[in-house]
Amino acid sequence: MLNNGQILGGEATLWSEKTDIQTMEMKLWPRGSALAERLWSNPEKSRTRFAYPRLINHRERMVQRGIR
Repeated sequence: MLNNGQILGGEATLWSEKTDIQTMEMKLWPRGSALAERLWSNPEKSRTRFAYPRLINHRERMVQRGIR
């Protein structure tokens, strides 16, 4: 939800019946990262070609930290 170009809030959901402790991190963090990219990027000025390198770099950081 946007108000004068500022984010009021956002939410990423993860259904507990679709995941367990073994798969939670590998589902939660990538989805949260993609949502954050969408919420904090200006859709009128930003294109996906600019988002892809940021998401790839973030994925590499998560892998280095042990998040599959």
